[in-house]
Amino acid sequence: MVVAHDLKLLKLLDMALKLELSCDVLPFASARSAQETAKSVKPDLVILDEQLLDLQAHELADQLHCIKGLERVPTLILNAATVSLSESPCYPLILLRMRWKIEELYAAVYELLGRIS
Repeated sequence: MVVAHDLKLLKLLDMALKLELSCDVLPFASARSAQETAKSVKPDLVILDEQLLDLQAHELADQLHCIKGLERVPTLILNAATVSLSESPCYPLILLRMRWKIEELYAAVYELLGRIS
């Protein structure tokens, strides 16, 4: 599941993940639509852009992880203003700073997916 309000970023992530991982990607431009879908479709990984319009990425991550079956789904937050949190979440989380490179994205995704293997 990928959530980003920037449609160019959303398309880039969709293509990059499909090319690198040969996986299905569920792209969403709003937090609300992602939340609704997550109740019925259980993603293996959640990727959120910090720059969401309708909700902060950390808030969306916390709300998604309250859904039954998603409590431990690994999460990647892109374009994070900070690379650390004041408290540690109960789910696997990686924050990538602004101006990340595609190699950093892939490394973070593989690390997170490795945590659930």
